[in-house]
Amino acid sequence: MTHTKKNANPSPAPSEPLPAPTAPAVVEKIGFLHKVIRFFARAFSEKGEPSSARLLSGWLCISSMALIWFIVRHAFYTDNPEKLITWVGGLPAIIYALAAFAISPFGLAKISSIWNKDKDQNKDKDDSKG
Repeated sequence: MTHTKKNANPSPAPSEPLPAPTAPAVVEKIGFLHKVIRFFARAFSEKGEPSSARLLSGWLCISSMALIWFIVRHAFYTDNPEKLITWVGGLPAIIYALAAFAISPFGLAKISSIWNKDKDQNKDKDDSKG
């Protein structure tokens, strides 16, 4: 009869340090937080440089959402049906106006960059002729 060991892995020698326990959940959270920060840094920058148009558009989007929420909340707690019709009836136009207001800085920056590219290309053509 052969005697077999229950544990085939030998225990570490006493002179070897035991590996430190790791917490994989903490490492994943730090990685996720790093990814979120990197996402926002890229979302509000243009070719690696901060973009004031994107920052301004982001702030206008948040303030527009707050205003829309205020209007909806106000209409929700109104008891007068005529006031409710007024608040809810004007809501689509308000949403369209606030959406245009919120994206206007970014849109203007993009349009102006198109014209700047045309000027740069014409300048390069003029420099090559002379």
